[in-house]
Amino acid sequence: MGEFQTAWDPTESKSFDELIAHYQEGGVRAQKYADIIASADCRFFSAGASESWDLWLSREKRFEGAAFPGLENDLSFFSSVLGGHLLTDLGSGKESFMRSFARRFGVKLFLEVDLAYRKSEGMSPDTDDTLQIIRTQEDMLRAVALMPDSCSNFTINGIGLELITSREYHAALAHELVRATQPHGVIFGFGSDVSAYLEKYPELNNRGLESTNVADHFVFQKRAG
Repeated sequence: MGEFQTAWDPTESKSFDELIAHYQEGGVRAQKYADIIASADCRFFSAGASESWDLWLSREKRFEGAAFPGLENDLSFFSSVLGGHLLTDLGSGKESFMRSFARRFGVKLFLEVDLAYRKSEGMSPDTDDTLQIIRTQEDMLRAVALMPDSCSNFTINGIGLELITSREYHAALAHELVRATQPHGVIFGFGSDVSAYLEKYPELNNRGLESTNVADHFVFQKRAG
């Protein structure tokens, strides 16, 4: 895996190009997956799965001051792992439902990755003082392959075999996610088939959520070292 030549903070990146410039091996890694990406049958429609996080987060307001099993622990967990760091939303859509989630937990830089963007990359016009947003028009697997080691947290929602029918694609994406996730960082989402492959990696702890019993959610935390 690649090494940084100098001390570098990924959250200071102003564009996707600037982020990936710190990983010299990225182009080689991305090229390795060219055939998988080219043969993947990608189907585009809005699955709306990331809205599930808005619904989950709404419990904080609805149950304020009242007991709700595990909710306080889950909120504290996300604050501790996301606060001040980079969060990448894979397959975010033209407008990510995860922005409010990122703001709630103190994410410093929010990267939206989706092939649907008309503008290839750059700072989002709704960037504010609490959350910097960059976006790139890119295939998910290629984007993660281009990213440096241990640089980000990731969320992926509603990306199942009905959207990308290649199991090889999901397996490769899992491999790259484990590499690019920061130590103690998380890979989380709803309804995405990559989770079945993430379960096989000893580097990850399948934490889940204490405050929901929804079957298709997942929260994997990367172990240190």
